[in-house]
Amino acid sequence: MSEYQETEKLLDELMALDNYKLTKAIENLTSRQIQLLNWKMPYLNTKVRILTKQLKAAHIERSTNYDKLIKKARTMFCDLDIEILEMLNNDEMSWYARGIARHVNGDSDKWTKYSLDAVRKRLRLLKRRGLVEVISGLMDEEDGMLAGSGYSAVYKQQSNIEKIIASYKGENDTKELL
Repeated sequence: MSEYQETEKLLDELMALDNYKLTKAIENLTSRQIQLLNWKMPYLNTKVRILTKQLKAAHIERSTNYDKLIKKARTMFCDLDIEILEMLNNDEMSWYARGIARHVNGDSDKWTKYSLDAVRKRLRLLKRRGLVEVISGLMDEEDGMLAGSGYSAVYKQQSNIEKIIASYKGENDTKELL
């Protein structure tokens, strides 16, 4: 049986499943099978994207040891990381990388302290550590138009972010924070 015939058979089996079983079945598919199924079932693409995002978030949550990040904040973070975390944790809005770079450079158009590339690199690192997330589909405050995507602090990690900032600055003893 060819790869396409196997995928056709799998497609027929998936069409018979309800949403919960379909979600479980999607978890067990290979990337090639997903690619072939997307050609046959375009609506599956949305479910796969949502499931992939959920699985990635769960993996970050399991793999990140926040206690270790708090204890070793001085060695695992730099000044730019802390400035970004302070800015995003104190603000409920999402920011473009360019806006974050302007803010950490003193609201000037000259990149005196940090370059835009350095800010983007640190944002990606903070995202991998589960402290910052990318929010897509942002709306403009002035006229309500679609404005793209930006970075925001992870809401459920706000207390850990505050502990990391305090530990980095040496404001409190880390034992008190935990």
